[in-house]
Amino acid sequence: RGSAQHAPRSWPCDGVFVSTRNCPSRRPEGIRTLSSAQPSSWQYLSPFTTSPEPYLKQIPNPTAERVVMKTLLCTLQLNSVNVETNFEEDMQHQSTNSTTESTLTENTCREGLQQHELPEKSTALVAVSPVVSVPLESHEPDKQDSNEPKEKGTTIARPRHVSHQRLLRAINEKKLHEAKSAYRDCLANNQHIGKKHLIKLFDEVVRTDPIIALSILQEYKKLVGKPAPARMYAKVCKSVGNVDWTFAKMGVFTLMCHDLREELVGLENEHYRRECFPILLISLLRQPMPHIGRMARGLYAHMEQNDYALSVETMCYIISISKFTRQDDLSFPSILARLVEQGHRPAPSLAIQVLLNLFPYTDMDETVLALKSIMQLQSSWEPGAPYPAYKVDVGILEHIMAAAASSGAFEVNILVWDLVDLLGYEPTEFMYENTIHGFVRVP
Repeated sequence: RGSAQHAPRSWPCDGVFVSTRNCPSRRPEGIRTLSSAQPSSWQYLSPFTTSPEPYLKQIPNPTAERVVMKTLLCTLQLNSVNVETNFEEDMQHQSTNSTTESTLTENTCREGLQQHELPEKSTALVAVSPVVSVPLESHEPDKQDSNEPKEKGTTIARPRHVSHQRLLRAINEKKLHEAKSAYRDCLANNQHIGKKHLIKLFDEVVRTDPIIALSILQEYKKLVGKPAPARMYAKVCKSVGNVDWTFAKMGVFTLMCHDLREELVGLENEHYRRECFPILLISLLRQPMPHIGRMARGLYAHMEQNDYALSVETMCYIISISKFTRQDDLSFPSILARLVEQGHRPAPSLAIQVLLNLFPYTDMDETVLALKSIMQLQSSWEPGAPYPAYKVDVGILEHIMAAAASSGAFEVNILVWDLVDLLGYEPTEFMYENTIHGFVRVP
């Protein structure tokens, strides 16, 4: 940190730096003080010395002695150049005696190594340049230089092969996250994935990630030349309602729902649409995000236009999951009306739930549709029937009449009066007032 006490004990060099902290008074010849920019406790040992023996005698630390010997020998092997006795005169004198001095120095170093018996498998690092530090055993030049031409027939494994192997391993080990990552890498590298592995990966990811599952079905269609079985598309449609996506992925999920619908519409076999559209309709309604649930309205309109059948269980389930805050997702009174027209009798709780969720009854068309369905169900009820009557609370009827009076829809008030007579209720003063108010507001 700017002082000699904190100077590190190492050997960076284009020669060798020797710490003289332990022996400041015993400075051997040939060791020169560095410039003022270097710590004062570091001295420079020139690699161009004729004999290391005088320095070995004056260095009391055996470890430092071994490092000096390795450094000198490493320097001689790497440079193989003229060796001179003085570092300052190196650039001025290059005489013919340099070869003899180099041989003499190398022999002296080898004798010193034999005397001190260095370990055979030493892992000590010796600094041989200002940038690179190499082990003592690694001074031979690399035989396979990158600049040399490669032999014919030699190949290098491509990274895209690794991703394919990683995909197969992840599928076998059932590592879902790694399998999805490897699958994306395979698609990016245009790798071929077998039909068997596609089906196996699909079964693993379809429950939690319909986006990847739909991508697998598209790859299956490209590979085989025909669409996957309808049951696989049905699994993707079902998983749409089971996954609760975060806000960050909502855009990708919305796009996937559009792609899934277009994929089903584009298939030639109508059996796919008749089997998958009802499942997709329920999944969209079960999604907690309203803008995804609103996609169900357009899907249901397409189903009505093409006369796709809905089972009784499906329609009853759709009514049961209807919510007061999600009336824009689908016309639930139309589902109830369709169910009644087919001669089915849903439970009174389901039919009345459709009417209750229409509060505050601003959409008069939906309100009229729900009232007519309930009146039709109640008109066929007889005392002593095995199912209860479809009785609507008087307060709900008063709210409907008040909303109809505010909008001038006197037809709704007339329907409410018919339902009051059918249920055997006594009219209230509030009902009379709203009826008069409704007729007054008629344009």
